[in-house]
Amino acid sequence: MTRFFGQFQTDWSTLFAGLVISTIPLVLLFLLATKQIIAGLTAGAGKL
Repeated sequence: MTRFFGQFQTDWSTLFAGLVISTIPLVLLFLLATKQIIAGLTAGAGKL
């Protein structure tokens, strides 16, 4: 991503497109694993 920043100009459209493309896999992984994440968080909540 840092290659899209220039000294005198910045290619914002390419930069934001790259950021969106790099964010999509993380969002998909979170959406697919939400049930397991919540189950893991709530499993230890009742133990004292």
